[in-house]
Amino acid sequence: MSLLGYVPAGMDPGVRILFRPSIVIELQVLTYRKPLSRWGESRPPTQKDHHMRLPASTKPALLGAACGAFAIFFIGFWQLGWKTSHGAAVLAQEQADIAAVTALVPFCVAKAEQPSEQVRLAKVKAEESAFSRSELVMQAGWATVGTSKAPDNALAIACANSLRTAKPGA
Repeated sequence: MSLLGYVPAGMDPGVRILFRPSIVIELQVLTYRKPLSRWGESRPPTQKDHHMRLPASTKPALLGAACGAFAIFFIGFWQLGWKTSHGAAVLAQEQADIAAVTALVPFCVAKAEQPSEQVRLAKVKAEESAFSRSELVMQAGWATVGTSKAPDNALAIACANSLRTAKPGA
């Protein structure tokens, strides 16, 4: 049998008097419902507001994009030799320094092979230690470039190695 509900005038609509065929009157308090919003919708109190619903495949797609970006980053920088602008600038400076030293070595050798420098040149060629050879080249002034007062250490090392391996009279 169905239940009949009645709300007496002046009573809260949450309280209803229910009639059953056995003529027993019961009072039942209904569960609280959130009042209607300005748009006229009513939601149960446990349901959250979701302003934007995304498809179920969005999370896997974003995870795949993040993993793919990391893989491209890893492969590009560590395997393919990509450089940042700072890394490229450092590498270019190193190559420029090496090229400058390589270009200046023949002038250092020419200074060392002058007739007035033959005694020092013999000492440099006789020295076994690479460090001592480069020190002798710096002391002789063969590694001093242009108007600078201090000798260039990289040029001194390259010049000393070149003098050590140079054949006499070449």
